[in-house]
Amino acid sequence: MKIAVLCGGRSSERDVSLSTGIQVARALRETGHDVVLVDAPCSGMGGGTKPDAYLNRTENNVCELASLQQKILEACCRCVKPGGRLVYSTCTLEQAENNLLVSEFLNANTEFDYAGFRHPLTGETINELQLLPQCDNVDGFYICVMRRKEL
Repeated sequence: MKIAVLCGGRSSERDVSLSTGIQVARALRETGHDVVLVDAPCSGMGGGTKPDAYLNRTENNVCELASLQQKILEACCRCVKPGGRLVYSTCTLEQAENNLLVSEFLNANTEFDYAGFRHPLTGETINELQLLPQCDNVDGFYICVMRRKEL
């Protein structure tokens, strides 16, 4: 199984800055990954242990980050083989960086759809999971699993 993991500012395959999606595409030029995990750089508006995120972020910051996240997803999706998975996660509650971004990505990339995964507590199949500090006793977190359709 071939897996690529991109976390906030680093790639496990190569030491690379994720300042643009183009750099990610260059770093992961090789295609055919079974799973690509994008733990995207985000606003950190998940609450709890990052109170400075609320003080230092503006609506403009969130828009800029959402644009960067979209570029990263666009670049990384090319690395996923048919039938493979693209996992997207953030540590924010901002919908512009989470479900709205994924919805926009899926509309623009029809070769991908929701893969569905098991909810860790209920066992039900879900497409997205948004953890909330006030409900789940953890920092806010979002995860979505997408699948590249078979040819």
